[in-house]
Amino acid sequence: MFYTRGEENTMAVATRGSSAYDYRVYEPDQQPYTQEQRGYQGQTRASKRRALAARRAAFFLALVLVAGVCIGLLLVKSRVAMQQRTNNTLHQQITEQQRVNSELRADLKEKNNVGAIMSRADELGMQSPDGEQLVFITMNRPATLTMSQAN
Repeated sequence: MFYTRGEENTMAVATRGSSAYDYRVYEPDQQPYTQEQRGYQGQTRASKRRALAARRAAFFLALVLVAGVCIGLLLVKSRVAMQQRTNNTLHQQITEQQRVNSELRADLKEKNNVGAIMSRADELGMQSPDGEQLVFITMNRPATLTMSQAN
């Protein structure tokens, strides 16, 4: 809004401030707008609105992209945590199986000891076989079996 006060060389301009109109007095050489520029000012306001809308859209797009990246990072982090948990579980299982295998190897070594087998056989009342008790089986051909007793 342009208007002149009672003086010839001054003009007051109403500009919109934060809470109310701000009336400032300008000298003729300091006037912010001339009469010809007011029409152009309307075009500038429309372009400013478009620029503001474009900035808001760009800001919103950037915000959506940042949120997407954050969500993606959270998903990757959760997958990594799940894989680490699986890895730890498998490592514990491997350690347990290695312990069981070493126990079984020690048990097998103890049970394959000839002295241990003979002492266990004596505990059970077993005896070594006599010559008459031995039976040998020989195969002449793959389809026939011949049995003979040791003499």
